[in-house]
Amino acid sequence: MKKIIVLFILVFSFQSCFRVHKARRIDEYKLYESKLKNSTTSYGFRLKASRISFYPNAKRFFKVEGDYLPDSFITKELYPKEELEVSFYVTSDRDKYLDFFTGTFKSIIGSQDGLKGEQISQKGDEIYNYVYVKVKDLKGNDVFTKEGDRKQAVIEKLNEFRAFLN
Repeated sequence: MKKIIVLFILVFSFQSCFRVHKARRIDEYKLYESKLKNSTTSYGFRLKASRISFYPNAKRFFKVEGDYLPDSFITKELYPKEELEVSFYVTSDRDKYLDFFTGTFKSIIGSQDGLKGEQISQKGDEIYNYVYVKVKDLKGNDVFTKEGDRKQAVIEKLNEFRAFLN
């Protein structure tokens, strides 16, 4: 019985990593309703291109004048019949793993005092970049809350934007 317990502990210790956080996977796009009152719904998608290229490409797609892409701007590119206010939020995430073996091994040989923050590793080369787009009309109403032609046209245009970036 003791051999089985020791074997179980050894097998558990020599597992390379255990995932403690999985980055969100978005295949196409997803509409995210805000958890805050009176806030707008976001159109979210995974940016497969680099974050550096996002801003000049978004500026080119929406035909924004000026040297940089502002946080919020007004355009008719999403819906030609009406000017809409568009804002972006770009973020990134990656899978995170807890590495028991490295911390245990280093504490046994005395080079480190047990498990510390370094054992929560961001293993894997892939960084998942995400773009969240909020679209409101000039009255401040969320475009994604009401069903209709405007919502469908905006989603189709944002799908073109996603394809343009990726």
